[in-house]
Amino acid sequence: AVPERLARATGGVAVPPSRLSEALSGFGEPRRIARERTEFPLWSHWGVFALLLALYCSELLLRKASDLN
Repeated sequence: AVPERLARATGGVAVPPSRLSEALSGFGEPRRIARERTEFPLWSHWGVFALLLALYCSELLLRKASDLN
């Protein structure tokens, strides 16, 4: 009784083990696309460090040129 109520509440179907192949055939052909998530840590990249260093140096030069010490 509980599987039927749960299936009705979620819009699914409850089947006995003897009809499992019928229920599984309703899903259709599986897709063979696998997506893999790749993370790239920016903070450990030398380019980010160089960019931050260049921005910091340019700020210091601009502050010195305009006497903002």
